[in-house]
Parts: sequence; structure tokens; C-alpha cells
Amino acid sequence: MKRNRMFLIALVGLFLVGGCSTYTEPLIQVGTLQGLLAGEYEGTVTLKDLPGSGWYGMIGLGTFDALDGEMVIIDGVCYRVPTTGHVTVMKPTDTTPFANVACIDHASEWNMWEHDVTDYASLKKYVLSQIDDPTRPYAIRIDARFASVKTRSVPKQSKPYRKLIDVVKTGQVVFDIDPDPKGWLDAPGTIVGFYFPPSFKGVNVVGFHLHFLTADRSAGGHLLDFKYNWTKNPAKIQLAPLDKKIRWVGKKGEVRESSHEEIKAIEQGK
Repeated sequence: MKRNRMFLIALVGLFLVGGCSTYTEPLIQVGTLQGLLAGEYEGTVTLKDLPGSGWYGMIGLGTFDALDGEMVIIDGVCYRVPTTGHVTVMKPTDTTPFANVACIDHASEWNMWEHDVTDYASLKKYVLSQIDDPTRPYAIRIDARFASVKTRSVPKQSKPYRKLIDVVKTGQVVFDIDPDPKGWLDAPGTIVGFYFPPSFKGVNVVGFHLHFLTADRSAGGHLLDFKYNWTKNPAKIQLAPLDKKIRWVGKKGEVRESSHEEIKAIEQGK
């Protein structure tokens, strides 16, 4: 009887260890992207109150009070990319009206040797092909050496706040991060962000929302496009399934509709 009981305990332990690969981290969220579209830029949550702040393995994106630049979180460190392009580390007391944060410690990880992945559009197709369950959100981290990267940031706003589509169309600043136009040098850096399924429409962008930061933390922003040559150095990809239920920090976001024109403008910078 004792032997059977010990065997059962061992079997349960084996199941728990093996179950780590199916573990899903929560998606932590402040506000909604649709709230930003409507001009809700006032910071409501401090960075120190974001779960996982300062933790290795935490990634995220968003913006800051008054829409003051693009947020990029890598390994728990929160960076701001303003329209000047000068990247700074934010203080725990700084606030955000919108952020997506998740832990990527339990992610699947592999080196990408795909000759078809050369830019943002082809990357999205590739990542979609690697997603097991397209009905749930995923956290994404990609470390690679890029031939060039195009990003953008938006200027700090003053009240009365304009809608985000108007800010992007008239005030966004685009950065062409290209260390060597002749193609001899690459720009090492990290892409972080999320894939959201159709069920997240109304609180996030359906599809991909990605931000970028160079390895030396000197440049970055909202990712618009990039050029990548897999023959030089394979990209390291981490892809983590997230829980389908959002873990809200601060006030729970309201589901809102947004037009295709608005989403296209803020995501593609057009």
C-alpha cells in the first residue's frame, strides 16, 4: 500500500513538472488602447504598482502620462523613447495611462533560421505559423541583429487632449535606425510586444503590437518596420502563451470600438 502511495506521489510530481510547458502567465494591463485613441492620456497607475516591475523576464509596452513618449519594458526595466530619440530609464513614481506587461520566463525559445523572414510583414506571418492557439494572447521577445529598423514616437500632449489619430498624423517623429547604410554593420536590439486575438478587439489592437530598443539602449520606439538578414545571425525568439483573462491594474478598461483608419494610423504610422 505504501509503495503504491509513493508511486502516486511520484506520478503527480512528474505531471506537475511536465505541466510547466503549458503554464500561462497573466496579461497585465493598464487602461485600453481604445482609451488612448479617444485622448485619455492622464497617467492613472505608477510604474511601481505594475506587477513584476523590476523583475527579470518581464516585458511590456505602452506610454506615459500626457502621452509622453513610447514605453519599452525589457527585463523589468522601463524605458521611455520620446520624440527627441534620447532614451531614458523611468522612475517608479512615473505614471502610465496605458500599458501591457507580461512575464516571458515560461516562453518557448528557439533560433530562427527562416530565409523568408526579412521584414515586419514576413515576421508576423512567421510568428502566426508558430502559435498553437490563435484564440489566446501571446507575449513576444525577439533578440537579433537588424540591418535597419524604423520606429516612431509621439510628442507629449497638453490639455485639452487631441485624439491619438490626430497626434500621430501631425506630430509623430519617425526614426530610421541604420548604423551603416552601406550594409556592413547591423543594429543589435530587442523587439518586445504582443499578439492579440480577435476576442481582444475593443481593448487592444487585434494582431501584433511591438516596440523596439537597441542593445545599447540608445534608440527605439514603436516598431514600424525593419530589415533583417538571417544568414548573418539567427534571431532568438521567445513566445509565451498568456491567459485569456486580463489582469487589470487600476480601473478595469471599457470595451470600445475603433475604426480601421484609427488602428492603421497608430500602428503603421500612416
